[in-house]
Amino acid sequence: MALNFLKSSLWKTALISLLFTSPVWAEADLIAGPMVGHTDTRSSQIWVQTDEPGKVQIEYWLKGSSKLMRSPEMLTSEQSWYTALLPLSGLEPNQNYEYRLLLDGVPIKKDYSLRFHTPIEWAPGQTAPDFEVITGSCYYVNDEWMKMLGIEYGGPLQIFTTMEKHPADFMLWLGDNIYLAPLDVSNRWRMNSRYRKQRSQTLIQPLLGRMPQYAIWDDHDFGPNNSTKNFPLKDVSLELFKAYWANPRYGLLTENGTWSRFRWNDIDFFLTDGRYYRDALKVPEDQRRMLGSVQMAWLKNELKASRSPFKMVVVGSPVFNPYYDESFAMYPLEYQELLEFIRQEKIEGVVFLSGDRHHSDLHVLKLPGVYTLYNYTNSPLTSSPTKIMNSQELNDPERVPGTLVKERNYGVLKFSGPAGQRVLTLETRDGSGKLFWAHEIKEEDLRFQPTP
Repeated sequence: MALNFLKSSLWKTALISLLFTSPVWAEADLIAGPMVGHTDTRSSQIWVQTDEPGKVQIEYWLKGSSKLMRSPEMLTSEQSWYTALLPLSGLEPNQNYEYRLLLDGVPIKKDYSLRFHTPIEWAPGQTAPDFEVITGSCYYVNDEWMKMLGIEYGGPLQIFTTMEKHPADFMLWLGDNIYLAPLDVSNRWRMNSRYRKQRSQTLIQPLLGRMPQYAIWDDHDFGPNNSTKNFPLKDVSLELFKAYWANPRYGLLTENGTWSRFRWNDIDFFLTDGRYYRDALKVPEDQRRMLGSVQMAWLKNELKASRSPFKMVVVGSPVFNPYYDESFAMYPLEYQELLEFIRQEKIEGVVFLSGDRHHSDLHVLKLPGVYTLYNYTNSPLTSSPTKIMNSQELNDPERVPGTLVKERNYGVLKFSGPAGQRVLTLETRDGSGKLFWAHEIKEEDLRFQPTP
């Protein structure tokens, strides 16, 4: 009996020792990232996702320097979908930085370099460097059951390898950055699975890790096709968007949404939210809103305050297109309000960017008393390109000739020239980087003419 008691005590002691000395989480693996988020002249942030709780930290340094800096260490958790956003401070303007990720204290090796560049500190009238931005929308990844049935709605992902090699300062995602399937929008866990699946694709990782990523959303990463503010899980969509992206901010403290503004060198970018407050088309035209009154007031205030030579307004849906139900033009109350504001307040340099349409083109809008306005629509990255267009849209006289591209593609924005004479060159390129077309817009072209 004494021997049995001794054996029992030893087993209990061993069990208690095991329980109290084992780690509280198993070893985590990296699922996606690291991804560079919003970056300004003095700071940046790096996004990562693990498969279970893990301690993550970023070591970073000025290129060519041996002085290491470290972000705070953070623990990924189920509450944040195992994502973390690690702040980097102490940066200098117009510099190249390199970095690496530590997961549970161990450096994660990558077969590509991790790097980013900070913008300059700019004041009106100051010369800014030439720089480029890459853009795209409509990123679709086929499910396994689709492949088994021979359904290939999504194309190859090699376009991201081409984009990663482009000498751009950052990437701007124009919406439909994932595609929520009908079953996905039934609950938050399915929605997260779709985000995780598309974000974790191997071929996209170098692009995410080598330049800042900014994003807006459209219907497919907000909810069902052509979804509006009535989508029951729209707050889950907002939660996931904020968990998977690293924009400078999201809406206002008092108003939900994904809109924000940021500056890169001398150019201001206005990221709008065309879904969270969007009314259905059945709402009467004189009441129908896409941005909502609060966001519209914010946008007008920000445009009026901007001194940028080009003010890039980013909208998920095409802006001028009168032949497409999802266009901003189908919301005449706000559409006309914004155009009239530009005219009355003499807001110069406005250019609209959009995605959504599964083709790329450039539209112009000529109104009395206003300079020529442009809307560059850029799509798709991997989704199926446009196959059917009605004759009115196909032959739209407001489209710049030669700019309609009905193939998978990405966009390039090139900003060049001295202060007061900046030039914006819009490009559309195929998955190998081959140029489809380019169109140049001079700063002086987007100015109001003096009244005689």
